[in-house]
Amino acid sequence: MRKAFKSLFSSSHNDYPGNSGLNQIPFQTQPAAPTVKGRGFVWGRDKVRGVNLGGWLVLEKWITPTLFQQYAPKAKDEWTFCQQLGPRALQALQGHWNTWVTEQDIARLSSMGLNMLRIPIGYWAFQLKGVPGSQNGFDNSGRQGPIEWTKGGYNGENIQRSLAVVQQVVDIFIRDSEFSTTVNCLQLVNECANWGLDMNVVKQYYETSYKIIRSASSEIKIVLHDGFQWYTFWNGFMRPPDYQNVLMDTHKYQCFDNSMKGWSRKRHMEHTDWLHEQLEGSDRNLWTIVGEWSLALIESRGGHPNTWDAEYRSYMKEYAERQMAVYERASGWIYWNFKTEDAPEWNYMLLVETNIIPNPPNARFM
Repeated sequence: MRKAFKSLFSSSHNDYPGNSGLNQIPFQTQPAAPTVKGRGFVWGRDKVRGVNLGGWLVLEKWITPTLFQQYAPKAKDEWTFCQQLGPRALQALQGHWNTWVTEQDIARLSSMGLNMLRIPIGYWAFQLKGVPGSQNGFDNSGRQGPIEWTKGGYNGENIQRSLAVVQQVVDIFIRDSEFSTTVNCLQLVNECANWGLDMNVVKQYYETSYKIIRSASSEIKIVLHDGFQWYTFWNGFMRPPDYQNVLMDTHKYQCFDNSMKGWSRKRHMEHTDWLHEQLEGSDRNLWTIVGEWSLALIESRGGHPNTWDAEYRSYMKEYAERQMAVYERASGWIYWNFKTEDAPEWNYMLLVETNIIPNPPNARFM
């Protein structure tokens, strides 16, 4: 897996401000804005515009259904995929790692005017989209089921194992000069579900992880997930001057909540506009990026965008540009996902190629 990561993010792709986790633009609460090595990206001036490389190093069945159909049709996540395949799982995964994200994909994404890649990696491979015990019970944590990450408290096995992984991540991606111009941010956990966790323990985990990372670097950005909490929950937490280069990740989907699935298209637009106050408020506390969002109104309408009727295509274009504009009222955005096998509303490259999403993203200003 590390070989796959290294092969993609060699010096030929150093024009990205950062490719693991998230980058962020400083708000006035942060110190003077530095320029990222290798490119004129200035924190505090430029907006993050990126995509997630989802379904690569943490499997999600809906993103790559053919992989599951080929090897483990009854599996629902990476845990059960490996459980069902046993010793054959490694070979299947290596084939997937080597083909799902390619250098050609990275070149295409760069040509689309993006400046950020967010790369989810499970704790079993030294990063923290999924953590021991599962932080949300979703397939994106590696295993669907109970939420047990904070079970046992701060001194419990799961949190302590997670902190050990943070140290390993620091040793590989921060201390190793091979990644020094590529990895600009580290996110400590993805989508920690407040309804199943002790958020005081999560805060302790964040604070200790900060100390571990700062022992190696004062510059790398440290990303917290908001735990699906209202932004005021985090007011005053890990702010300057005691904490530097910390940012918040929030995810904005309008397709999973049952009430949202019944909304009119107009209501989706109104909700998007309403989000700007929340995002601006969060950004005043800690730099804030919408680290996941999509065009889905339901989980997927299906069909190729070129087969969508003209009215729906027009709406999707406006919906994309409206979300981009609102999310840039904070510090930027990262689309989920860079591509999918099906589910076109989640496929950034396809949406660009079919003229639903502007290329480059700031073309909407031109």
